[in-house]
Amino acid sequence: MSFKGTTNSGDATINVGSGHSTINAKNGVTLEKANIDLANGNYFNKNFNGSLTIIGDLKLTNSSVINNGQAGFNVNGKVTANDTEFVAGVGDLNRVTSNGFFIMSTTKGFENGIDSDKSFTDVSSGNTGALVFHNSLVNISSNLLDSKYAGGFGAITETNFATIAPERDLSALYDTRLDIKGNSLYVVGDLKGFDANTIKNFKTAKDWEDAFKTLSNNIQTQFTTQKTDLEKLYKYDSSSKAESGIFKDNRDTVKNKIDEYNKEKTGIIAISQANVDSMKTALDEANKKGDQEGIKKAREAYNAAVKKLEDDKKTLSELNNRLAEYNVLIEDIKNKTANLDKKINDKNFNIAAGQKGKIFASLATSSVGGKLAGTADYIFANGKVINDVERAAQSNAGNSALNAPIGAINMSNDMAISNRLAKFSNPYSTVNVASLEGLKFAAGNGIASDSQYAYGARSYDNNVWANVIGGANIIDSKSGALYGVSVGYDRLVGEDTILGAYLTYADSKIKTSMVNQESDNLQLGLYSRTLYGNSEFDFKGYAQFGWTDQDRFIAGTVNSSDFTRKFLGASGTYGYVFDMGNDFYIKPLAGLNLYYSFTPDYNENGAYAQHVQSQSSFDTSIEAGAEFRKYLSKESYIYATPKIEQYIITSGDDYTARFLGSPTSFTINGSDKKKTYGSFIVGGDVNIKNQWAFTFSAGVKHLLSGKVNDESETYLSGNIGLKYQF
Repeated sequence: MSFKGTTNSGDATINVGSGHSTINAKNGVTLEKANIDLANGNYFNKNFNGSLTIIGDLKLTNSSVINNGQAGFNVNGKVTANDTEFVAGVGDLNRVTSNGFFIMSTTKGFENGIDSDKSFTDVSSGNTGALVFHNSLVNISSNLLDSKYAGGFGAITETNFATIAPERDLSALYDTRLDIKGNSLYVVGDLKGFDANTIKNFKTAKDWEDAFKTLSNNIQTQFTTQKTDLEKLYKYDSSSKAESGIFKDNRDTVKNKIDEYNKEKTGIIAISQANVDSMKTALDEANKKGDQEGIKKAREAYNAAVKKLEDDKKTLSELNNRLAEYNVLIEDIKNKTANLDKKINDKNFNIAAGQKGKIFASLATSSVGGKLAGTADYIFANGKVINDVERAAQSNAGNSALNAPIGAINMSNDMAISNRLAKFSNPYSTVNVASLEGLKFAAGNGIASDSQYAYGARSYDNNVWANVIGGANIIDSKSGALYGVSVGYDRLVGEDTILGAYLTYADSKIKTSMVNQESDNLQLGLYSRTLYGNSEFDFKGYAQFGWTDQDRFIAGTVNSSDFTRKFLGASGTYGYVFDMGNDFYIKPLAGLNLYYSFTPDYNENGAYAQHVQSQSSFDTSIEAGAEFRKYLSKESYIYATPKIEQYIITSGDDYTARFLGSPTSFTINGSDKKKTYGSFIVGGDVNIKNQWAFTFSAGVKHLLSGKVNDESETYLSGNIGLKYQF
């Protein structure tokens, strides 16, 4: 099958824009001075979903392959090409793969059509890669494109849309090229002056400074072009006080039409209303005469008049909506042109300045697949990539929800501890038992399951226990599950002290708006309780490992990593028990908690993969609350414990990283907010038989103040457990 044109300007073209197409060619497909044009995604008010499979070899000579929107294009055979341009048409810079912008794939590889001993992308082949960016200057609604909406007045035409989203050639800023990964072909690129061979020769800070100065000057030229494009949509000349542009003309058309509708006596609405009134009078007259044929005609005329009035009112409402949108768009353009003016006229403009600029600099000098998309997005669009990198880094830095040493597992600790404490102080019992409290677990949180025990009778000095835990970590509206088990042993030491150890495994999931973490956690801890009169002294310490899988979401891409986090924790609590009578007790309590966490260096995989440096943090909190106990018998009780925990020291490393392949790093400051949590737990204990007992509890902990990234935190937990005394 052969396609041959007189030039490569499109007189012989395979167009694929609607659905999947298959070309079955036993002897292959040959294109000479011809084009393959695929489209996927939305343009103007059209939706394209094209994809193409060629069964057989594909040979391209002096041709072009244009893939708009990374449409699926697969050749079940070999691709041979020379002097052919492969173009990635991009309308949304966020749609990029970890290898760049996709062009096509093949099952039998790519071959240089000039010299088969050299690579497909070698300069000898004459094959080139290019990127064409449809730069949407403003965001418009689908209603503005609808020629039937608002009577069609002021609608954006396809010609107008080409001005709103002009086709921008990025060759003035970027050197684009082809890259083969596996069996697929991609378009990638470097900012001019920042390819790998050039930057490896930068020896001094001045080399970097000069390179970014040249780049910044080139970008200012692009800003001037962008401003000119915006002014085609709307421009205000302050000297003549004159307006111009497509949006100005369309806005005025809509305003004039609204005036036509709203004129008091001669307007469209007034005329329609008068016609309704007239038809109503005619219908009333017909009803009086009793002429059925006349009544029928009068009613039809009246109904038509009412329908016309309703349609006119609907059109007027839509015109007002359209006018409001144009006013918003015009204000947006005013702001954008003003910002561009500042950058264009700033003699010291530096694209790499500030925190966002440092992220841009690292991305620009990297080897990641999203380099071209992310840097172009920062220059021409809304900078979503850089903003998302910044926000995701803030989620990983400081005392964010991912690093906070409090969560659903801690709730399990508190509940298990409260069970043991309450049983330990049972006035029917002859022996006291110690407890473990508030252990911290994965993703910065701990666990202690059944860590506090009731021996019941003095003849039992030993306890073996096991707990099943379950719960949820809720960050804003995103919920992550928690489940696991704990086993432990403790024994009575002397008359007033319990000493124990435990081992806990838990699977924890934490989700924020930017990051998901799933971790397998193993924690080993020691705990003790000592009684002195009505006073109770508790101590706990633990070490923990969290094997963590992490996904970070950057501009629609997923960047994955795995690493092992380490945690240490210690706490002490003091409480004094007041006997309120009728086997009801209240114990005010206060405590101090110390938390340490360490995250090692790790590398990500993805379009915006980073090398993240190790981070450690140390936090201190104080807590206060009260425990309310009600004993029903020797073996039964219920309890409730409200508490407040206040962080007083938050000290941790900032987030420092670089995009893979980049020699430059950036730092995002962590939050130093002092968080305040409130918690409430309830539970009880039921004897089963002889030395066996069943425990249960439930609780909630919520962030009261100190949000990081404006994200709320709520932790829910439930425990059930068994104890055996011997």
